[in-house]
Amino acid sequence: MPAAPGGARRRLSIVVIGTGFDRLTQFLVLFTGQALHLHESRTQLRSKNREEINMRVGWVMAGGRQWRWIVWLGAAAALAGAPCQAAEPPAQAAPQIAVYYGSDVPVPELQAFDWVVLDPAHAARFDARQPAAAQWLARVDLAAQVDAMHAEGWPDTAVERLFVPLLAQGYKGFLLDGLDALQRSAPQAEDAVAALVRALHARMPEARLLAGGTAWLDTLAPQLAGVVTPGLVRERADDAGSLREVSDADRAARIATLRRIGEQYRLPAIALDYCASYSRDCLRETAGVARAAGVTSYATTPAADMIGIGRLEVMPRRMLLIEPQEPGTSANTMPAVLYLAMPINYLGYRVEFADAYKPLPTVTPDRYAGVVTWFDGNAPRPGAWAAWLKHTMAAGVRVAMFNQFGMTMDAAMARSLGLKTVPGTPSGPLTIVSRDPMVGFELQPHPERRDAVGVRVDPDLPQAQPLLRLSSGRYTYDAAAILPWGGYVLRPFGVFRMPEVDQARWVIQPLDFLRRALALPAMPVPDTTTENGRRLMTVHIDGDGFASRTEFPPGEFAGQALLREIWARYKVPTTVSIIEGEVSAEGMYPKLAPQLESVARAIFSEPYVEVASHTFSHPFNWLRTVDAPSLNESTDDHRVDAPNNRTISHPFNCALPFDKPTEQTEQTTVAAQTSQTVPASESQPPLQSLESLQALHALQPSQPSQEDVGSDVYGLNIPRYHFSFDREIAGSIHYINTRLAPPGKPVRVLLWSGNGQVPPVAVQKTVEAGVLNMNGGDTYITRTNPSWTAVAPLGVDKGNGLFQVFAPAQNENIYTNLWHGPYYGFTRVIETFELTDRPLRLKPLGIYYHMYSGTKVASLAALRQVYDWALTQPVMPVYASDYILKVLDFRNFAVARDGDAWVVRGDGDLRTVRWGGAGVPRLADARDVTGFAPAAGGGTYIHLASGSARFAMEDGPQALPYVREASGRLTRWQRSADGRALSVDVAGYVRPFIRFANAARCRASVDGREVPGAHGDDWRIDLGPGHPARLVAQHVELACGR
Repeated sequence: MPAAPGGARRRLSIVVIGTGFDRLTQFLVLFTGQALHLHESRTQLRSKNREEINMRVGWVMAGGRQWRWIVWLGAAAALAGAPCQAAEPPAQAAPQIAVYYGSDVPVPELQAFDWVVLDPAHAARFDARQPAAAQWLARVDLAAQVDAMHAEGWPDTAVERLFVPLLAQGYKGFLLDGLDALQRSAPQAEDAVAALVRALHARMPEARLLAGGTAWLDTLAPQLAGVVTPGLVRERADDAGSLREVSDADRAARIATLRRIGEQYRLPAIALDYCASYSRDCLRETAGVARAAGVTSYATTPAADMIGIGRLEVMPRRMLLIEPQEPGTSANTMPAVLYLAMPINYLGYRVEFADAYKPLPTVTPDRYAGVVTWFDGNAPRPGAWAAWLKHTMAAGVRVAMFNQFGMTMDAAMARSLGLKTVPGTPSGPLTIVSRDPMVGFELQPHPERRDAVGVRVDPDLPQAQPLLRLSSGRYTYDAAAILPWGGYVLRPFGVFRMPEVDQARWVIQPLDFLRRALALPAMPVPDTTTENGRRLMTVHIDGDGFASRTEFPPGEFAGQALLREIWARYKVPTTVSIIEGEVSAEGMYPKLAPQLESVARAIFSEPYVEVASHTFSHPFNWLRTVDAPSLNESTDDHRVDAPNNRTISHPFNCALPFDKPTEQTEQTTVAAQTSQTVPASESQPPLQSLESLQALHALQPSQPSQEDVGSDVYGLNIPRYHFSFDREIAGSIHYINTRLAPPGKPVRVLLWSGNGQVPPVAVQKTVEAGVLNMNGGDTYITRTNPSWTAVAPLGVDKGNGLFQVFAPAQNENIYTNLWHGPYYGFTRVIETFELTDRPLRLKPLGIYYHMYSGTKVASLAALRQVYDWALTQPVMPVYASDYILKVLDFRNFAVARDGDAWVVRGDGDLRTVRWGGAGVPRLADARDVTGFAPAAGGGTYIHLASGSARFAMEDGPQALPYVREASGRLTRWQRSADGRALSVDVAGYVRPFIRFANAARCRASVDGREVPGAHGDDWRIDLGPGHPARLVAQHVELACGR
């Protein structure tokens, strides 16, 4: 092998994703004659990663081109006047190992670790095949196999009986536990254990084998991947879970053993340590003993049923949101979801909803950062609620209460909460005695005597602070306070609701209150609004009104007008849905079906269109799909009063009742058509420009004919149809995939119809159909309703791992007064986009509308204005499916401390974390951090190149080059050893570019071609028009002098 340019041999760095590449590694070493660094990705092995493997290995083995990266680094060396090393990430640290033997496996938190040992006997319901960044290993107690070791057929029978089934269940390896006990009780078992290990290694070479103990390591080490040793501080004394302290002498010996395992056998090793009960302070101190000695331990509870602390300390990211849910209502409209979930999401926490009418779940501080409650009176079972609350607080979980305490506050209960009761009632108007600056956020407090609750903070209680103290004569009470267990804010000083105008306002600043009440620590927050410093932009269309005609010449279908006037004009990623019952021959207009299907095929064939379903019959009120209405029950409600007195607007199909063809017009239309192919580009004259149509009078829509459509009317009046979840979801998806979508371009998303308040069974059906789901939510903040109460959360928890993803913003139906006009009203969505970007970026920019917006001049003009405005903003257009995956990644995202650094892990879809404090990421030793940018409202957006990153924060400016922003997905990131040369792949749908900071003395190339032209410290490199059909990477390299 010739020397690398510059005269020195270079070490080549490649990334291997997944396991089982040992033979590949050996071959590459022989082929290139170089030492290889193998960096195993923490992200799950998915199909796109398999393609990435092929690309990366192909790059290494590309003959004469294999030195391309190093040649470019040579240019950096010439500029810098010093040798430049090939890109080498920091040396790979030992894998992070966790042990968890509980029955309810907390996958989002545990995936912060590399290897997680589970006990299959306890985790019987756990599916180890589910995608996760961690690898799941099964504990097998060999001490229980003593008799089997003497039986005929050992070890093959044990492999088949114990290990093969676990491998089939998805486990990637095994902890061979009980080795030390086995050595003490049966020292002659060494040969049998060695034979088992050899048999396992031969039968399943990719499985990781950990030794549970230090017995017989000389014999077993060649086949092992790691060792778990007894604890350094405490160890289990018996099977009952009692603990005993480890003596100083034993601790020193065990530390020496851990060091020897690493030095002699080159194996990662951890000591399994314990605390008597869950205490984060105890776990930190216990794990700190090993850290101070230069070794690693993992400290957990005696039953190992909590998330422990080792070198990593996982941050709890769950919040339990509790409110009584009245029978027959949807969690979507509960005040706790409407008002509290969004601020909780912004702070970086996953919301889990609990109905106070049902038994409440156990909440533990290893995974829950707090509990947030909303009661408008007493809980359904006040005694049970009080007992659960005391138990949860005693476990160390903080609680934030809104509106009411949920129970009668007698002296004993008040005393347990650090409060004192105030006898009597206010005798006159209440006045403000004192208030914290967080009170008066969107509305100043307006005390009402009837809302007074007679409690005050105990003045002798440390860490207690009144936030709002009110008084009337000798009656003084605290309407809001911070206490050692959390905090509360009583009605109406949390959210002040104004049902007369269908609005509400925050009286207390919700972010500040939640931070202080729940004592939330500073941590990197996964962010679903931004990627590489640019605000995400989505476009999605509900299929309502597909059969409607335009009200201007030539009277074509709405989809044809939108295709030509909007979608083909802007060519941004667009998720388009149709309602099967409006398009197919089995629906409302069988005679129009050939034409409508042809239009749909033309739309779905466009490279910038993502295919979606809007169900079969467009159910209006999804709650009625679970509890069937009677025949005389109306199903065309346009507004529903929520139980909290806030009126909720529902985007029902509003075009069809006005614009659907009558039987006569359908016959006339069919007779007039001579071709079944009716896209405007093929058989219709081109539509006049919108500007020339402004003076045209709108055509009067036809009135619908009424016909008997059977007994089950939930949505559109489709003859002989009886509602079925399978028909609505799987059926409509199958129809689109087989009749409308191009080959290889199936339905990706199910966009909910009607009020969007879907029951859990509907979400489950999308999972079974293999599609994502979105719609619902009520983000309708405008200058006439400038309140965070009008900003929806990411979605709503439907239980059992099901999640409904909300649309980023509301659709034109709401801005046009339920499609009664003004039809240009959708331009006001620009106000929503502005108010959800400043002072804080709460949402991506989501353009969401219906097919019927293509029927009117005013609505088409409004769409153009919205698109034109949006595309002048610093946005990164993505498909709805991309955004949905980011939301789901948010829920499963893991954040952990590693000393002074942070480790973040996810699926790889969410690529931004937000840091709210001072400082910027330290670039020199960061892993898979490409750069950073100022965050809206303060703080920093940190750009990630994968689903697994590590970084530390530091004050002061950064001198090294980095990515300031990019309008595409960044992958295959590398930084050279001196930090001054960068390599990255950029792939974007629309006009991708990358902007580097600190680039004044740099040169760059794109796909091997040098980028010409002068540039300054801030260097933007444009990368062409993009590829809307799929992400196509362009390789960018930057080399900088000093």
